[in-house]
Amino acid sequence: MDNAEAVRRRAVTLWAAAGTPAEAAAKLLENSHAWLGASTSSIAEFHGHTLKLKAPTWTQSQLQEAIQAVVTQRMRFTQAATHYGIPKGTLYDNILGKSKRMAVLDEAGLLSSEERAVLDFCCETSVSPYNRRTKKSLAEVLAYVEKLRRSRDPSFAFIGLTGFRWWWAFCKKHSIVSLYYEGAAKVKISKVKTEHQTDDES
Repeated sequence: MDNAEAVRRRAVTLWAAAGTPAEAAAKLLENSHAWLGASTSSIAEFHGHTLKLKAPTWTQSQLQEAIQAVVTQRMRFTQAATHYGIPKGTLYDNILGKSKRMAVLDEAGLLSSEERAVLDFCCETSVSPYNRRTKKSLAEVLAYVEKLRRSRDPSFAFIGLTGFRWWWAFCKKHSIVSLYYEGAAKVKISKVKTEHQTDDES
């Protein structure tokens, strides 16, 4: 019996068992190539491969240092990501959370009038209504917000990363561009000291 006749007879048998020519053809193809019916794990074992997740190139210690650098305004997200070799998305997730990042605004519980007061404190909108740039530090802003909130709730306080998360969300909501970061402040202070020393020497 030649190969063509054997295949024909096998097909007839499968059609009778499967019910339709299409199902029989699929079954025939699967039986002809056993690997098509194999699981992905068995195929991997057959080829000697195992699926492995790529290990991060940074340590948990570096991640914590990067987080501290961002939340203390010593570095911006991009700077910290580059400096510590950590994906910016990883920093965002660890600092701001993976979802509902704007919900912290509701949790802070500021009234509309209080939000306007904070906006004026940061950007002097009473003088320049459309200004959305601020040089206020995070510490200054949070102290001001806590003072506002404590007039209604004496126990109010930002805890842990909550303050930074609130400020990030507030800036996003009002399109505020923060020009402040600790590195720039230190450079400015150093420059002022140098100028004073020069004046004293002259």
